[in-house]
Amino acid sequence: MKFKRKLSRTQWQNNLDQLEQQMIDGHYGSVLESLGSLKEKVERTKSVEMSRSFSDITLRAEHGINKIKEEINSLLILVEKSLSADNHENSDLKLKHYNARRELNQFHDKCNEENLGSDFKQIIEKTNKIKEKIDYFYSDLIKERIETGRSLTEQKKFDESIKIMKDIFKITVYIYDFKLRSELKEKIKSNSNLIYSAMIKAEIETSFELINKNKFEETIRKLENTFKIAKNIFDFKLRSSVIENLKTKSDLIYSAVIKKEIENSYELNNLKKFDESIKKLEHCFEICDKISNLRLQNESSEEINQLKSKIRIAKIKNSVLGLGMRFPRLQASDIAENCGEDEGLIVSTIKEMIVNEEIYAMYFENSKSVAFD
Repeated sequence: MKFKRKLSRTQWQNNLDQLEQQMIDGHYGSVLESLGSLKEKVERTKSVEMSRSFSDITLRAEHGINKIKEEINSLLILVEKSLSADNHENSDLKLKHYNARRELNQFHDKCNEENLGSDFKQIIEKTNKIKEKIDYFYSDLIKERIETGRSLTEQKKFDESIKIMKDIFKITVYIYDFKLRSELKEKIKSNSNLIYSAMIKAEIETSFELINKNKFEETIRKLENTFKIAKNIFDFKLRSSVIENLKTKSDLIYSAVIKKEIENSYELNNLKKFDESIKKLEHCFEICDKISNLRLQNESSEEINQLKSKIRIAKIKNSVLGLGMRFPRLQASDIAENCGEDEGLIVSTIKEMIVNEEIYAMYFENSKSVAFD
């Protein structure tokens, strides 16, 4: 017969100290497992004190496990009630109110064999099922809101539609299953790309309409906004393609704006409003700098420069004729003071006017003056 040694008081106290530390750490399952291996030894000692302390720590460990089970069951009931609300919006609000995700994650940290022992698997199964329900709920909620976003896009309510996409993208963090979460994120990104593309198309159409209404500043603001929108497109290849296409269309719109401004400049020139006409052309240069196609930019710039030169000459001629009616002799500096143009251009214009018999006068090089007949 094998001899079984009794458990000494010192050994029991050492074991008890270790068990108490495990109790503090919340490892109730491990405590019960250790007590199971010590039970027979404690009984053999026939010590009332050991038996009492054994029973006490056993009850406390069982109570610790039961408390965790009660807490997790209470939370699962709250989550179940939240998910059974009359609509997705209310369910979402309730889940957030109860901090369901955070609480479940905290219980997940508690749920291990050290803490729960034999009850571990049962509780994990319960929490996994409720996590699946939460995932399905948020998956349905996201799909529902994607459809709402599509409907708003068709109505050209782009800002509302994009806001929905941004909101539901944040919701994906509540989904536990990595694969499902990734799939939904990609779906949201794809729909966001479609919305941004639709926004850009609408802005381009509006830009052409604004040109016909001579609302050039607003047109340019619209175009600049389209590039900002394009940068939000998630897919790099699509974003690059959209931006390149946008550059081409923008160049056409900028060219159309320049053409309109040139027409307006001609009209102002005919009305002898030279300064206003030149101001229009200066604005054309600013627009010209926005054109991405260098060939088109150079052609537009050349056209603007030629017209500006013509208007400056017309301004000088108008000044010469006006002053010539009042004074028999004029200095180039007098004309420059009157029209604000460069003396060199004034001199060459006066000579051209004399040759073309637009004025009957003589020009004197030394004094830089013109004498009218």
